[in-house]
Formats: sequence, structure tokens, C-alpha cells
Amino acid sequence: MNARVAHYGNSIYDCVAHASVCKGFLHWSDCELQTVPRRFVNPRRWIGTTYILDGEHGGSMLTKFATTLCVLTSSLLLWLSVLPWLPPLPTYDLWRLRLASAELSTWGLVVACFCFLLVLVAMRRVKSKLLVVSLGLLSFSIGFEALPLFEIWSAAKAANVELSLPRYFIGENPTAEEVTDVEYTKDLRLDVYLPPGHNRQSAIPAILMIHGGGWNHGNKSDYAKCNRWLARNGYAVFDIDYRLAGPKAQFPTQEDDVATALHWLDEHASEYGVDNRRIALMGRSAGAQLALLTAYDRAANSSAPDVKPVKAVIGLYGPTDLIWGYNNIADPDVLNCRFLLENYLGGNPTAAKKNYETASPLLKVTPRCAPTLLIHGRRDHIVGLHHSVALREALDQCGVPAEVLELPTADHAFDFNFDGWNSQIEQEVLMRFLHKHLPVTATATSLPSAGSSARAE
Repeated sequence: MNARVAHYGNSIYDCVAHASVCKGFLHWSDCELQTVPRRFVNPRRWIGTTYILDGEHGGSMLTKFATTLCVLTSSLLLWLSVLPWLPPLPTYDLWRLRLASAELSTWGLVVACFCFLLVLVAMRRVKSKLLVVSLGLLSFSIGFEALPLFEIWSAAKAANVELSLPRYFIGENPTAEEVTDVEYTKDLRLDVYLPPGHNRQSAIPAILMIHGGGWNHGNKSDYAKCNRWLARNGYAVFDIDYRLAGPKAQFPTQEDDVATALHWLDEHASEYGVDNRRIALMGRSAGAQLALLTAYDRAANSSAPDVKPVKAVIGLYGPTDLIWGYNNIADPDVLNCRFLLENYLGGNPTAAKKNYETASPLLKVTPRCAPTLLIHGRRDHIVGLHHSVALREALDQCGVPAEVLELPTADHAFDFNFDGWNSQIEQEVLMRFLHKHLPVTATATSLPSAGSSARAE
């Protein structure tokens, strides 16, 4: 063997390590080992790094694979971070991905920062242009993910809302007493959410919740977590199903179902410990249109003996001017909104003009309307912010208490992320509105009689 092996102490491990530096671990017999002080030899370093990354023995393939994977991961993170800033995307699935990317952007920021640190550590051991590219991509990704935070913090400050970082990452799990699938009319059911430990001999305010879904899909369990949160804060929530739109169930079928649910709640209030004089309506998207329309119609007909006006109404990203909405459909129209409107109202605005006008909350505004809270995202390309702004202006002109919460980074259905930044702002503003117009502390000591037409002032 043509090798002069030097002694580094009593450990052959040192010889193997130095041999691997000379010619490679498999060819150590061809190298001439020189006497090197033991302190200069780090077996773990040479065996763990030099050998694995040695191009002569397949290590370079592993290195290239790792760095390429790093670049691909960085590219994906960058694409997801840019997605919310792009123009509206052409398909429903891409819209959903864009929505999730926007609402989970702070998670993306954390992942991007973690990957950035990993790349920095790798660059100390491996010299690779791919790692430099990855570092650049991650830098842009961190920037795009951080940008929405400034807008969110500004919105929270303007609304005087304190955001919770632990809640964003850990989340909340509110609980409530639940009674599911209660039939309020033939083939239609509702779910009941009551405060934990609720005394049904008391009389607490109630919220009738109406789900969205373009009037032709969705169900009462879509936002159960929000219902539990409202119940935990002292409100009884009744989340209803209604007949979905179709050839045999067009407008005003859905509004009739909401009115039927209100009548049922009026009659069964004492059964659940609810004050039937203090009821609010709340809905999302198509459900917001139904909530607003029902509230305003009941206010206009409040003189009728069997009609009891609601105390407040909350609409999240709902359409209020259906003719304008039909003529100003989003491009691209990922939900096929014109079809949804025609399916709901029985045709286009020319063929079913009366239905479009009758179903538009904007055209039902009077000084008698219930106090209204409207919540809308500025990035909502499905139901534009114009709907809420126009309704608020009409309510202001009639002297009706009305608020619009504009969320700068929110898209349609942003509150699917119950613990997200936008949802935290929305929930705080919503609770203030409810405490103002439907306070829990104003609960009467005795239950009102079923069907009582008295109104709590």
C-alpha cells in the first residue's frame, strides 16, 4: 500500500478522516497521509460534509437535489404570497386558493422566514447559485406576506380593535349548548345555540342567522363556530335553512321562509329563554340580502298586527342593489352570478324587473329601518363594496343608524378563517354594535308571553 500513515493518537478514525480528504473515502490507499496535528482534524466535519458532498461519489447529486428543492419551495411560497395582489383569477378553485392565501398570509410569513434561515445556514456549508436564487425568492415572499399586516394593523387601529397574535396561531374553540335540526316548518329546520349554562327562565336577546351560498346552496351549519362564539357572549342564535332557489322555489320563497322562522321564534321564545321583543337578523352574502330585505320589509309593515320589527340587522358582504349587481358582474365571474340571480329572481332584469326591485334592500330604505351594520372587504370582486356603501348612504339620508366596516385586505367570505385578522376586527365591531342595539344586560326578569307584540324600548 503506497501510503505513509501518520499517527494522530490512538484513533484510526482520524486516519480515515484524513484519508477521505486526500483521494476520497474509497481510495484512501492511493494517498500519502501527512502528519497533521490532531487539533486540525474534525472527523465529523469531513465524514459528515466532505464525503457526502464529494462530487466523485454521488454527493453532488444529493446537493443539487436539495438546492433545487429549496428553489422550488421558495418559488411556491413567493407565488402564494403574490396571489392576493394579483387581478381576479379566472376559476372558482383559484379564487378559493387566493382567498386562503390572503387569510393565512401570516402563516406564510412564518414559513418563509423559517426557510430563509435554513437557506442562510446551508449557504455557510455549500456554495451554490441556486441557494442564492432561493434566498432572493424568499426575500420577496417575506415582503409580500408582510405588506398586508400594515393595512390590517391600520384598520384595527382605526376601529380601535386590539389584535391577538396567540389567537391567530392557536385559535379559539367557543362552546355553547346546542339543539340541532329543530323543525320550524315542514321540511325546514334550524339549529339552536344557547349560552353555556343558560337559564331558560330568563329572557336573552336572539339572533336569527341566515346562511349564504348564492341562494341555491349552503346550509345552516356553515358557520357554526361563529354561532357558538355569539352564544358564549350571551346571545341565543337560531341558524336556519331555507328553500334553495330553483324553478319551483324562486323569490319571494326564501324571504317567506325567513318570515316563517321569525314567527316560529316568536311563538317558541319562552321554550328557549329568549326575549321575543329583542331579535336581530344576521346573514352572509345571499343571506345578508335576505336579512336586510326581511328587516326593512317588516319595518315598513310594522303597523300590521302580526308583524314585529327586528331590533337590528347585520349584513356581511351582501348584495343590496340587484339590478346594479346584474349589470356590473365581476370579470371573471367565477361564481356565475348572473345565473344565480336569474335562478333566484326568475329571469334577467328585463324579464323580471319587478322581482329585482322588490328584492333589493337598497330600494326598501325608510326612516323606520332597523339599525344596520354592514361589513365588507375592499378586495371583494364577487359582491363589490359598492353594495354596502350605497346602502349606508341611503340609510344616512333617512336618519337610520348605520355603520359600514371596510376591511382593506378582505375578500368575499373572508370570515371562513374564524381566528384571522379580518375576523378579529369584524367580531369586535359586531359585538359593539350588538351591545349598543341589542344589549344582553337589558334582559327582562320575566319572559314575555308567546306572540306578544310589545316592543322593548
